[in-house]
Amino acid sequence: MGNLDKISIENVQDNEFVSDLLKGLEQALRSETNSIELQKKIQPNAKGEIVTAIVIGLATNLIYDALKSIIKMYKSREDYDSNKKIKIDGKEHSLEEIEKN
Repeated sequence: MGNLDKISIENVQDNEFVSDLLKGLEQALRSETNSIELQKKIQPNAKGEIVTAIVIGLATNLIYDALKSIIKMYKSREDYDSNKKIKIDGKEHSLEEIEKN
């Protein structure tokens, strides 16, 4: 987990919580790289757009560390569910798996 290729992180279930998580990740990493691309779509019954994916040009381990921190910050939200899925570089992970690794 140390390559510098562009890493894609996807909101597998088009979930609003995960969308907010990815927005937080984008904000946290914006100062580390200008190679960040958010992909969005309009989601019915949601508050505006849902972030469906984020593509980041950073080392994978830095992305995981930042994501763990963001999950901890958002964990107290009412809509938190540790079983929500995020796809990182083609592999699905639950929020719980990301926190533990």
